Amino acid sequence: MTPLPSLVAQRQANLTATRLLGGRFRPRRALTLGTLVITLGCLMQPHIAASEPDAEDLTVRTMCQRGLGTSAIAYVEAQLRPARDSATASKWTMRLMECFAQVALRDATQAERLWPRCDATLEDFKQRDARSARLPWLEWQAARCDLLHAQSLLATYLAIPGNAGPRDQALELVRKILRRMESLEDDIRGRMPLAARQSVSGGEQASPQELTQLLVDSGLLRCEALLIRARLYPDGSKDRVAAATDVETQATEILKSAGQSWASRGPLEIARASALLELGQHQQGIAKLIELARTAGGTAARRATILAIEALATQGQLSRARTLLPTIEADGPSPEAALARLRLDLAELNRTTESSRQQQLNQLVDQARQIGIRFGHYWRSRADALLTGSVSSDALSGNSGATIDLMLVEVRQLIAAGDEAAAVQKLLQFRDTESAAERGDNAVQLALQASALLERAGDWLGAADAAETTAVRFASAAGAASTHRRCVLAISRALRAGPGNQQLVARYETALVNQLLNWPDDPQSAEPAAWLTRWLNGQDRGHEMTDVLQQQAIRCRDPNAARSAWNHWLATVTGLADASRREAAIDRLRSMVSADASEEQPGSAAVMLLAAEVATKWLPEQEQRTMERRWNQLQSSANSQHERRVLTIVDWLHTVRRSETQPGPRGAPNPLAQQVAGEAAPELLVGLAPALTEAIAATPLSERRRWALHYQLNEWPSVMAAPASLKSQAAVARILSWTGQLPAGLERLRTLARQHPRDGNVQLHLAACLAESGAEGRKESNQIAKRIAVHSPAGSEVSWAARWQLLRNQMAAGQTSQAQQAAELLLASQPFDMEIWKTRFERIAK
Repeated sequence: MTPLPSLVAQRQANLTATRLLGGRFRPRRALTLGTLVITLGCLMQPHIAASEPDAEDLTVRTMCQRGLGTSAIAYVEAQLRPARDSATASKWTMRLMECFAQVALRDATQAERLWPRCDATLEDFKQRDARSARLPWLEWQAARCDLLHAQSLLATYLAIPGNAGPRDQALELVRKILRRMESLEDDIRGRMPLAARQSVSGGEQASPQELTQLLVDSGLLRCEALLIRARLYPDGSKDRVAAATDVETQATEILKSAGQSWASRGPLEIARASALLELGQHQQGIAKLIELARTAGGTAARRATILAIEALATQGQLSRARTLLPTIEADGPSPEAALARLRLDLAELNRTTESSRQQQLNQLVDQARQIGIRFGHYWRSRADALLTGSVSSDALSGNSGATIDLMLVEVRQLIAAGDEAAAVQKLLQFRDTESAAERGDNAVQLALQASALLERAGDWLGAADAAETTAVRFASAAGAASTHRRCVLAISRALRAGPGNQQLVARYETALVNQLLNWPDDPQSAEPAAWLTRWLNGQDRGHEMTDVLQQQAIRCRDPNAARSAWNHWLATVTGLADASRREAAIDRLRSMVSADASEEQPGSAAVMLLAAEVATKWLPEQEQRTMERRWNQLQSSANSQHERRVLTIVDWLHTVRRSETQPGPRGAPNPLAQQVAGEAAPELLVGLAPALTEAIAATPLSERRRWALHYQLNEWPSVMAAPASLKSQAAVARILSWTGQLPAGLERLRTLARQHPRDGNVQLHLAACLAESGAEGRKESNQIAKRIAVHSPAGSEVSWAARWQLLRNQMAAGQTSQAQQAAELLLASQPFDMEIWKTRFERIAK
């Protein structure tokens, strides 16, 4: 037989359960918007325990509190996997659900992923052990996770009251919690008789005492959910009063039956005192909290103390509130203690003088920031809510980072409320204030945020207006380059909508140039440089790019960026089809180098000048000797591997030109060729490849392959990815034709010729490649060369090149005497302004 005391205990437990189940809450619905509330501490302490925590609970909780939540999850999962009995598995499953919730509270980036895992974990357990006696506790744990989620949403809502989304989600979670509690209580009621019988005969069911304690805990959780509901409504509203009344009523009823030693008694007393505060019974509520702070002990005492501090601060009793602060700070750092101190410091802010107010505000904003850094996103939202409700940025002078932080909180509120125009206006107002005070970093960041909002609204010009001038004015500020680049993109979007707007065209070009000149070596300027190149080339204004690139290269502080700009300059200059424009660009650089001739180290500018001069024209004998002296001087003073590579390729070019009629190289490839092909920048090869291939093309047909392989030109096409100019594209095709891929090179040239039928350089490359392919190819080559000779201006470089190709074709076909006669006729009847062509025709005439 069961001992008499046990039967009495069972009857008492059943009576308690009956009372608890009879007082079930029926939720009300609400439609109004809540505002900042005086107390949050009761719900923000994330601990409603169905049992006292053991060592494992404390270990896992400590890991989560110290930012090791991911490790805590891994640890709990490792303990859960080998669990065999239902009791052990249920305990570790509850810990795992708690870890998911705690990590989601701390880290906003993981919240969306982790909150659903709480319910998913419960469902997994049910599938494994649907008859477990511990299922009610897991249901309670899932509801607790929902409660923590609702608390997080409440904190977000109070930090940004204009955003109704978190409020609506929190209300839905509260309804879900209340439904869960009803279902849980029904389940417990069904288990009670079975539990009483099994305690006599033995069985799997939990004891009546455990189930009764769980009922108390579920009632406490319901009260906490109702307190969240209350704070989601406006202060003083009927819905708020009704929710607080329900809390006070239910907590009082449960306390009548809860034993004095039960762990849930203290939290229930706190919930009831919180409800009294909500109902305007401040004196009674504060008195109860202070009493609990002295007598409850443990976590309940801390929570009561924090609530009492907040309530006293709200009533203006700051001195009395501060006397309680050491009590919670004595236990070491905690987010609750940090928030309590921030709350008191904010309450005292209005009592300070104007001169010290700004400095103190800086400190308070930093306190809020540190709370977020130390304790996570949820607590930062709590701190932001305190800042938002205590200080208005309009009342401040606007001369500190703290003021900006507060202003950004207001901006978030305006955005959440859908008033983005007001948010933009506030950002621009502070941008101008910071600009006037010469605080460039702040001004640029504010301009960027205003611009981003305008972009989102599709106001592209407004977005550019908001930030462009500020970014240029404070070009050295952090983020100025990326901010201006966004302005360039915004202007381009506006231009797409109005392509005929000449003002927009001019503005777009100016913005691109400003990007390159104000941030010449910033990675953010790499793409704008390509955009400007394509823009100008598309309008046959590529020559204008050379001046921009020259200025960009001069302004670069980073040597690598400067070299890249010079390479781009060289590729652009050598790619120009108009000889006069090429010479004008080179003249501008020549003038600059001459002005800097007093420098001991000529540098990249002088090296690039020499490379451009050699690459764009065949020098007469006298000028060749001058070039060789300059080359020797630059070679001895070159201070970078890049300059030496440029000079090496220039030397190759000069060598090939001097060997135009001589046998090609014999033996192994040039030992530097592999290194140059592998390490030279693509733009450098793009810039010098046309001249080098034209020089090789001038050598005898039998020697061209030797020259190409001697300098490892077969490696160049893969490095010269998507060369920009037609000259460099034609050069790639010629390289392919000389290094074993004649059909591929010929096909490329045919494609280019069809795409650009009026470009004499491309047509002549095709003619030369066809002549190299054999007798049939020479016929087509003659047709192309004759057409160019007839239609090109007399005495032009293209005209002489076409006539020279015809004569070379005749000699290759064995018609040497005819070629000589034609050359003599040309020499006798035509004036030659270019010495190189006169020399070439004289060689044939001999």
